[in-house]
Amino acid sequence: LVNPAYVPLSDAALHPEGTMKARIQQVLNMVNTRHMSTLDSVLATKLGGYAQLPPMPDVEAAAALLPADPSRFVEIVWSASMLAAMSRDKEGMLRVLGAMRAFAQALPQLSEEALFACGADALRLTVDLYRRTGQPFLLNLLETMRGQLPDVSGLMHMFPFQREYRRESQGNTPEALAMTVFLGQYSGSGRDAAAPLTGLNALNRYHGMPCGAFAADPYLAGRDPARAVELDALCAQIEAYADALCFTGENAFAERLELMWENALPDLLTEAGLRTLEPTNRLADDESCQLHAAPEKEDVSDLLRALYALRRSVWLSRDDNTLTYMLPVESGCITRLGGVPVRMTAAVKGLSRKEITLQAELKQPVQFTLELRVPRWADSATVSVNGGKPVQAQPGEKFPLTRLFQSGDTIVLTLASSPRLETGYRGSLSVFCGSMLMALPLPGAEMEWRYALVSGESVTVSEEDGELNVLVTACEAPLWKEKKGFILPPPQNCQMGPAYRLTLIPYAGCGGRIAAFPCVRA
Repeated sequence: LVNPAYVPLSDAALHPEGTMKARIQQVLNMVNTRHMSTLDSVLATKLGGYAQLPPMPDVEAAAALLPADPSRFVEIVWSASMLAAMSRDKEGMLRVLGAMRAFAQALPQLSEEALFACGADALRLTVDLYRRTGQPFLLNLLETMRGQLPDVSGLMHMFPFQREYRRESQGNTPEALAMTVFLGQYSGSGRDAAAPLTGLNALNRYHGMPCGAFAADPYLAGRDPARAVELDALCAQIEAYADALCFTGENAFAERLELMWENALPDLLTEAGLRTLEPTNRLADDESCQLHAAPEKEDVSDLLRALYALRRSVWLSRDDNTLTYMLPVESGCITRLGGVPVRMTAAVKGLSRKEITLQAELKQPVQFTLELRVPRWADSATVSVNGGKPVQAQPGEKFPLTRLFQSGDTIVLTLASSPRLETGYRGSLSVFCGSMLMALPLPGAEMEWRYALVSGESVTVSEEDGELNVLVTACEAPLWKEKKGFILPPPQNCQMGPAYRLTLIPYAGCGGRIAAFPCVRA
């Protein structure tokens, strides 16, 4: 197999803090232990750091599910594989390999549709097992799956879905993107290797939303801000982008993960409850504003998978001497670099101007490289070591810091940014502060919402007590309509009227809101 650009650290090596720790705990509190699947049990154990492992599932009995229910079979065997790896159970791993042989025998009986529905997980499982065991039959299995699955790499390159598209069968676009990641590792072809990034760019161009996700309502839904992203599709996107980040090493995937972490995910996973639909613009009485105090089992399963993928994407290993800090969230890790155990912690403060402080703890000095991803949204970035002179870092690139590290070393990454306007669907404008999308809140149905942003006017930001506000210049947009409770697309060619100053707040968690405005030029 082709080696990926990065490898996630082991689950035991990762120690989320701050917001990530709180969101993981919130989802763990939603888990109903009496009605959870085997995979949910394993992921909850990994995320919660529980000492007691779930029981090993009966993979021999799971083989009886073939060929009728391959999705359920793959879920059970994937769970068993993770449990065998966690407990270093050689006998359990042999049982898993036996189940995969049964899958290989049943594969010719599976239809393309049935295999596509579980294809991403089947490829994840097979690639992981081959890297752990080196069993040659797993390569044959990958070749067979590659022949039976649709040409997902070709779809990403040609991308015929430039308008709203609905599938009648199972499976969705994030899973297709994830398949290209694992097929690229198997085939080694340049076409397959380029497919994930090509697909990401096409999805963002034709279906991308300001929150970082692409519209999935439930399938590809275009860029209309009234169309939504469903919870299950968002979680699948997070998982696929995390896979693609490790395989390709492209910053574009980290940038999308950061946007979804800051905007899309906290809009659905709120402190007050869970939402399952997320349009960019919506009125206060829109059904997508409703919070569900008792989430469905499937929603919790999706969130466990998404948070597990995000947790594994913060710290990544390039090689034995390089550790990469990929997402700007509070977290820690313990790993070996240059043969020496190293503990790294990251603390984040500030919103409009972020200051990320990384500290190293190690038993003896050792030389290694610490890579810091500098977000593309930063106007400027600097890196300082132990209070020394700051060094400029290039936004959109990774800053490699190679030195002889000693215990107590402190590295500070400072990210300065100013509010910016980004153009979206039909020339609409969205306001960002760093990676945070801003919105006009509509707490009540009587609130006026028909405003256009004035391009070229000053945009100012204020930050007080951890709250971020952005002031923008706007005018009324009387041509903007709503129909049956849905806000229609922002109109074009709006006329300038009397100017107002509007206060925007962070998009995530707003009920009614406007985050994609018509544009007026002063």
